[in-house]
Amino acid sequence: MFVISNTVFKTYMKDAVEIETAIIGILTKSGVRNGDKVIDFGCGSGDYAIPAAKIVGERGAVYAVDRDKGKLEELRRKIRDRKIENIVPVDAAKNSGKNGGMDFENGAADVVLLFDVLHQYYFPSVESRRRVLREICRLLKPGALLLVHPTHVNQANIIDEIEHAGFQFVNRRAGNLIHDVRQQRSAILVFARE
Repeated sequence: MFVISNTVFKTYMKDAVEIETAIIGILTKSGVRNGDKVIDFGCGSGDYAIPAAKIVGERGAVYAVDRDKGKLEELRRKIRDRKIENIVPVDAAKNSGKNGGMDFENGAADVVLLFDVLHQYYFPSVESRRRVLREICRLLKPGALLLVHPTHVNQANIIDEIEHAGFQFVNRRAGNLIHDVRQQRSAILVFARE
């Protein structure tokens, strides 16, 4: 059995609260609002879905999409333990609509999060990234936001790809983000659907 001291536990919890507060801040500055419908692609265990749910409140919803069943189960546990009612976990493997897209209505979302997703590991070719960006364009309302945390890619190239898919670059928001289970100083790229 693994036992941690009360001091270590308190430090961990304090750090977790500080990280979540920082993420709420950067998501809010990037345009996530109360009442929004947010789709978090590649949500993992909820590092961004949970803070987004706090921002969108009871009138909003977060659709947390991932193909990793273990991460989705971990997210479900967090939702249950924290009594969060506005996050809907979505298994990407089971939620494939027509033409390989997601089974969401056109214009279903106010915001889409693509954090540490739009890179060669998940989308190895330019065409595969174009397909996902077209699908995201379909899911977003006109003027809605696409927030991207670009990792493992050349930022200038990814901005160009996203702009060519029907989005306008709005700004870059720097802050403390989570990447590979570590907190780091990074930035979110904010785009608006044309």
